[in-house]
Amino acid sequence: MRRLRSRRQQPSPHGGRPGPSTDSADQDASYGLIVESINPQHSGGDVIESVWDGIYRVIRRCGGARSDEMLRDPARQGSVLTPIASARLLSETFYPQDLEETDTQEQRARRAGVMEGLRRIGAGPLDFIAFTASEVWTVLRGMNPKKAPGEDGFTSDIVSRVMLRNPALILSIYNACLRLGHFPRPWKRVVTRVIPKPGRETYTEPKSYRPIGLLPVLGKVLEKMFATRMLWPLGSGSILSPRQYGFMPQRSTECSVRGGEYG
Repeated sequence: MRRLRSRRQQPSPHGGRPGPSTDSADQDASYGLIVESINPQHSGGDVIESVWDGIYRVIRRCGGARSDEMLRDPARQGSVLTPIASARLLSETFYPQDLEETDTQEQRARRAGVMEGLRRIGAGPLDFIAFTASEVWTVLRGMNPKKAPGEDGFTSDIVSRVMLRNPALILSIYNACLRLGHFPRPWKRVVTRVIPKPGRETYTEPKSYRPIGLLPVLGKVLEKMFATRMLWPLGSGSILSPRQYGFMPQRSTECSVRGGEYG
């Protein structure tokens, strides 16, 4: 660094304080790059986490150093599983298949009610009211750009910049999804990162781990706009139970506790 600073200054031909050299612009640029590589805070902008920085930060906070333990198969007398078999076991534990054969009577009745509701909705005409830029911006402003993104690597600030430069592009995609009743499959793909739960005696069982699912921001925006559109008629029309506290605006855990206290 000292050599670089000394090279940035050349003796003035008129004497006195040294002045800038002829290639000072190039040297300034290289100096700035070196400073940024040493300390990103000097870059003049916000430091944005990469795809996995946020996840690794959570992992570091969740537990200290410990030796790695391999998952074991409880059905085979605790034999050690291969990495592929471990991933399959974790997937089956965290995301079990939704099989109708294993439904209880209550679950079968609920499934039938949902299918009947979908049938009635599909039979009648639907009013198409296009999404607006205001709706998109409302969702984007509520997102943290430092959160780890999904498989595509797009954080909310990247989507915000695209929306700022070309709002017609984003709106055309979302309104096409709304008009066709379609949710793009790539936006449903989740990247799952598994982190150990603190304080467990053993980490050879799937229940000793917690999954963190990362979904694409573009899909999150569409989902939130859909949810907002649906919650308004459901809430204002008294269709939902007054005891519905989850996923409702201006409702919280405190409301649920008070509802249980006063019946």
